Amino acid sequence: MSPCSRIPAIVVERIEVSHPARAHFLVTELEGWPEGALSKLSGCGLLKVSDHAEAVVCPGCDWQCHKRISERRTASGQASLYIVCDEEPAHGMIFLSDHERARYHTSLSGLARLIADLLGQQAPKALAGGVAFLLGSFSGRHGAREICLALDGGQLRLRVGQHSLPLINVLSWDSDGFAIDKKRVRQLAGRKISGRGSARSNRTRQQQRSRARASRNRAIFREAKRRRVSNGECWSNVSEAIARMELARSSSGRQLSAASVRRIIHHQLRAERK
Repeated sequence: MSPCSRIPAIVVERIEVSHPARAHFLVTELEGWPEGALSKLSGCGLLKVSDHAEAVVCPGCDWQCHKRISERRTASGQASLYIVCDEEPAHGMIFLSDHERARYHTSLSGLARLIADLLGQQAPKALAGGVAFLLGSFSGRHGAREICLALDGGQLRLRVGQHSLPLINVLSWDSDGFAIDKKRVRQLAGRKISGRGSARSNRTRQQQRSRARASRNRAIFREAKRRRVSNGECWSNVSEAIARMELARSSSGRQLSAASVRRIIHHQLRAERK
């Protein structure tokens, strides 16, 4: 994988990890990126000059320790920046320059503005919670679909209507800087709306029928026990009597048979014993 192709993943991952705080990039880190990358990232408005870092990865050796920066001033008032190595290598004081702690920053809102611009949309609108931005809409074969950039479960995803995919799957880097796969976004916009809503409605109706059936069965059992205690009838006679009552009518209007009533009584008796 070329260094350029890694830029979108690095930026996206840094924002994912840092949110809701800003995502920072040290100048020394950006200098290791391909030539022109920093000017393109700054030019598109994604990276902005930030305050100086108060802690950095120590450049003293390859241990990659993250250390706070200390400062002292000479008699003339000149400031010296340094890190104290208190680890096993014991390098003592490692001096730094202002350049080494200079940094840039970006954020989820900054990335949302960039993605909206790449898609030819207007300024994004922050949604509730601050983890999603409405970028605009695309017209598909089945109507307009809203486009959102959302941080979902720690991953930045592009949502188009009811469908979504990881942002990194459509974000790339070319000679002009960031680019987005509009063809794939339009494909998502062209998909039909799934039947999940109707499926939920079906499940709701099923649950309602199940509750109604359970309520009817309990009513049958109460009547069966009442008749058995009052009249001393056997369960078979009780079942036949109830089967002729309105109580034994199903939700579809079908009258239950005496055998069905007997099974209901049997299951209720077994549940009662438990």
